[in-house]
Amino acid sequence: MGQLEIYIACIGIVLLIALTYANSGGLGYTGQTIYGLLLLCLVVYLTLDFIHIYTANEILRVDESLKIFIQILFTVITDVFMFLLFIYIANLNDKAFMKSKKWKAYTMIPLAVTIAVCFFSDIEFLTAENGLNYSVGLPTTVSYFFIIICFFASIAIIIRSWKAVEKRKRLISSTIIIVETIAVIYHAFNPTSIYSSLLVTIIIMAVFLTMENPDRALLKLYDDAKEKADSANVAKSAFLANMSHEIRTPINTVLGMDEMILRESTDPNIIDYAYKIQRASKSLLVIVNDILDLSKIEAGKMEITPTDYQVSSVLNDVINMISFKAADKHLKLNLDIAEDIPSYLHGDDIRIKQIITNVLSNAVKYTHKGSVNFHLHSKPTDYNSVILQFAVEDTGIGIREEDVSKLFESFRRIDEGKNRHIEGTGLGISITYRLLELMGSELKVESTYGTGTIFSFDIKQQIVDPAPIGKFNTISEESPKSMQSYRSAFKAPEAKVLIVDDNDMNLIVAKGLLKQTKIQVFTCTSGRECLELITQNRYDIIFMDHMMPGLDGIETLEIMKSQRQNLCKDTPVIALTANAVTGAREMYHAKGFDNYLSKPINPEAFENMILGYIPKEIVIFEAPSEPDTTSTMNEIPKIDGINLDEAAIRAGGMENLVQIMQNF
Repeated sequence: MGQLEIYIACIGIVLLIALTYANSGGLGYTGQTIYGLLLLCLVVYLTLDFIHIYTANEILRVDESLKIFIQILFTVITDVFMFLLFIYIANLNDKAFMKSKKWKAYTMIPLAVTIAVCFFSDIEFLTAENGLNYSVGLPTTVSYFFIIICFFASIAIIIRSWKAVEKRKRLISSTIIIVETIAVIYHAFNPTSIYSSLLVTIIIMAVFLTMENPDRALLKLYDDAKEKADSANVAKSAFLANMSHEIRTPINTVLGMDEMILRESTDPNIIDYAYKIQRASKSLLVIVNDILDLSKIEAGKMEITPTDYQVSSVLNDVINMISFKAADKHLKLNLDIAEDIPSYLHGDDIRIKQIITNVLSNAVKYTHKGSVNFHLHSKPTDYNSVILQFAVEDTGIGIREEDVSKLFESFRRIDEGKNRHIEGTGLGISITYRLLELMGSELKVESTYGTGTIFSFDIKQQIVDPAPIGKFNTISEESPKSMQSYRSAFKAPEAKVLIVDDNDMNLIVAKGLLKQTKIQVFTCTSGRECLELITQNRYDIIFMDHMMPGLDGIETLEIMKSQRQNLCKDTPVIALTANAVTGAREMYHAKGFDNYLSKPINPEAFENMILGYIPKEIVIFEAPSEPDTTSTMNEIPKIDGINLDEAAIRAGGMENLVQIMQNF
């Protein structure tokens, strides 16, 4: 390929890069602006290099003054190109240097002097041995001197910033210097050769491919913006997590002190105030916990922690909690739970419980009349896993089609104007959606505005024990009826019972069932807390939940039996669990438990179990009769639409109803 073809190729390549660069629109940062000027300068440089070689050697015959002017322009554009190349390297390696005013003094003043010398000094042409002409004189000497200044200044910046700059920038900067050094040295000995221009073109191409490709630059800006957004998100999540922790600590103190008031106070007004404090504090605690969970998810710190768990235990905990909320709103909670679901599975039962609770709570919250239906079925996938198919159907207010996507946004509540009286932060469903994503599932929504909504999701779990859970829904339906009608047949105010369960609602239910017996009920929510309590107090009977985080019931019992300071070595320990499958009783006996009681708790079975183990001398038997409220009831007028029997059930008995009506 001849010189002409090389020139045309170089100019074509640079023009193509320049057009591509111009059409990209640019991203506006300093390095890109400098590179754009380099491209423009190189097009002029190549054009003048081509012209000055042909005119200097009289291949193209032009006027002598024009020939000298073209040579001056070429010398000036060479200096400007070297200046821009130095500025580009400085910007690539040392942003602080570019922001200072020093670089202007170090480079622009010598550049201005060089340009002035070129325009106001004489240039001569000498003929070499090969017959080609090249320029000499002060402009050429000063120009080479300026190039040497730019060269060493570039090397100084690269060396000074070597450790602070990423490897890719160091590599391209070093390549520019090496190739440019070769080009300058080659041009000094062969001033009329085209190959120096070819090397300069190679430099510009290398910079384009490695640093200034518009797509690459856009991706770099995107990555930088994403990194900043992620950093800001992590900082926000860390702040929320810290704040949540700081807020939760005093809330727990308030709840603890409030519990002491409830246990020790006998003043009805104070007890009423304490219950209201407890309710408000727990509502605040739920919000704080939601914020903490959301912070963990957004910071990427939320992890799914699989463990073996008992399906009926999870369901019992959730239903105990939701049934109270549904009863408060006079809603019917219908359970459709398949009998063939494996009893023991492997997965994150804490998060599954949280997901079910969030969806059921949401259904109860937005349903004002009618019912909430909870469906749970299973679909086997292979010999050791199963897909749990959950669905929650309500007869609530429904969701507009355009609002469905808003459900999954944090702190976003739909239909704000209509639902402004409903408490909540809008985090429950958002957290549920993200937790299901972590589990490889998704939350599906079907809704008819004004009629109701169905939330459904599937979760794949590993099977630990394929034995079916049995008729869980039947137990759950019968238990509330027996709880309403049953009245205690004895009192034992001297008896001490410890109930260990990680679910607060289960503890409230158990304490409520024993309220009439006057038994001293002590509770704790973990195996470790139980191990501490039995070194301080002796109990007549201990009811122990099986599936608990940390130490489960079986592990706690094993430690109890070997614990030296255990004051309850002879105390019977009863497994209180939702595990009602065939063989459960035998399994718990084999593990060392004295007996077994399944959840949901049957009040009569609960009391009979206690009677079988506490000392007979502290038991006071009495006939389970209703209090005599005939005279008072006769004074209450009968009003159409008011069912006094139903009211008595909801008030906790006829005696309580009469007292409430008298107070009213």
